[in-house]
Amino acid sequence: MARGVPFTLAIYGDGSLAEGMRAQIAQKGLGKHVSLHGPLPFESGLVPVSRMEADLFISCHVQSDPSCTYLEAMGCGLPVLGFDNQMLSPLVLHSNGGWTVPMNQLRQMAEQIGALAKDRKQLLDHAEAALTYARRHDAESEFEARMAHLARVFKQTDRSDLTFAATPSALDLAKS
Repeated sequence: MARGVPFTLAIYGDGSLAEGMRAQIAQKGLGKHVSLHGPLPFESGLVPVSRMEADLFISCHVQSDPSCTYLEAMGCGLPVLGFDNQMLSPLVLHSNGGWTVPMNQLRQMAEQIGALAKDRKQLLDHAEAALTYARRHDAESEFEARMAHLARVFKQTDRSDLTFAATPSALDLAKS
């Protein structure tokens, strides 16, 4: 138990790093605290686990792509703790549904987890904010808003300036 914080860490998924992770968990004697699980179906597996067994979604995602896992976790009522990347930082700023630490600063992440273990009210307040934000940004509403935005942009576009990237070879590929 690092920093005196009792914890369990359940990791879901699979990949080329799984065997090395298992070995490190065993080598460091973390088997009582850290468990690896294979992939689970989202709706019937990850959602119930997230809603009933987790307090916090920890993401060590370093890329700045718009990872949907953040919003999915928030939709399960989990605040997100992750690295300060171009997707999570604005999401946390606008939602108040989590925290960020500088990129690759695992010690700071551990310190934040330790602070949250001592301040359940803060954890619960951010969990509520995460869920509220996720409910306002469900997939259907976001898709409708994006389509409405594209329609407005298209209406303002001079159609004589439109060019299409479809080439004869691309059209042939689309037919096959």
